[in-house]
Amino acid sequence: MYAHETLLDLSGWSYLLSESLFDPNRMVVVAALVLLSLVSFHITRLNVSNRIKLTSLYAHIIFLALIPVYLVYAWSCNSALMDCPHRLFIYATIPVFIGFFIAGLFVLPYIYSRFNSTRIVNKEILSIVKKYSEKLGMAEPAVYLTSSPRPEACTFTNIMPRIFISETMFRILNKKEIEAVLLHELAHVKNNSSLFKFSTILISYISPIARLGFNSYGLCNEENEADRLVIRLQKTTRYLKSAKVKVGRFSDQPKQIS
Repeated sequence: MYAHETLLDLSGWSYLLSESLFDPNRMVVVAALVLLSLVSFHITRLNVSNRIKLTSLYAHIIFLALIPVYLVYAWSCNSALMDCPHRLFIYATIPVFIGFFIAGLFVLPYIYSRFNSTRIVNKEILSIVKKYSEKLGMAEPAVYLTSSPRPEACTFTNIMPRIFISETMFRILNKKEIEAVLLHELAHVKNNSSLFKFSTILISYISPIARLGFNSYGLCNEENEADRLVIRLQKTTRYLKSAKVKVGRFSDQPKQIS
């Protein structure tokens, strides 16, 4: 008797699951989310501004994440014998969009600068940043020192742009090479490209579509553009090249300046 009831119970759950997954209206919603995810990812590979690329990149991962969320939502409505309107699901996605953008623009940069670095007060370094920020017609970003054992430099660009450079970088590079690294990062700040790069790499670990279509070409373009600005301002390729050689020699990787 107990086994019979269990089989009936399992068959009931499988029926509810199949109903929630293969309902034609719900499959249309799933197909629409897949299409929106693919289209938004495709936009990141086009020749558009970094702001549009960044927005499209986050839209891609959000649309992709909403697929299993929607299926669970539909299944739970079926199991509870409730008629859940699609607009309720759409309303629920608004906080998700807002949460992703807040995390990308404010939370991650704050955590990185608060717990992984100290602000640089060296007047020589700050004078370089101030001088070239004025030349480029941009607000002067804050500069932070990280304790990373690797020679690294990176940038967060949001409302309050920040440049991060490791202690190891200062140990292995001379003054003009450090200037080249700072100019490279200033170029990323000016072009608003660093958050796009960070998000692209992060999302490639989350999204199978992003992993398969990793936009290395777009990232290389960002790096090349930053290098061109360094060469234009320093009027030589010498210090940029020697910095990359030293960084590559230290870490056995050709490029860690990003």
